[in-house]
Amino acid sequence: MDPQARKTIVWIEDDSPIIAPVVVPLEREGHHVERVRTAKEALDKLEALRTCDLILLDIFVPVGGAPGDFGRYVGLHLLRRLRETHAIKTPVVVLSVLTNSRVHDDLEKLDVSAILRKPILPSQLKVAVEQALGID
Repeated sequence: MDPQARKTIVWIEDDSPIIAPVVVPLEREGHHVERVRTAKEALDKLEALRTCDLILLDIFVPVGGAPGDFGRYVGLHLLRRLRETHAIKTPVVVLSVLTNSRVHDDLEKLDVSAILRKPILPSQLKVAVEQALGID
């Protein structure tokens, strides 16, 4: 992989050990994937989120002691906070089992690049990541 094409990806997912095989091919291609397990951990790493090239986000992550009301869909509320309170414009690909069309509409209003339904094939994730990053 061209060193210019190597990207930093922050993956916000509490089940990362279970679904890691989906992300491992991105690492094999040379991308750096930083794993974050909770909303609190994500908020503690705002600078990493601001400077990374892409965020992979699950809708169902634990709050982890983060202040504020995150409601039922912690990932959605975390993304809203990142976009509206912290002005983070980093591209986001959502990975989730959720099929609720209202939540999908809310995600689209928050300018997500793609919403992928779990279970996800590594090839599906690779295509979505490349599109979000503008990699040909």
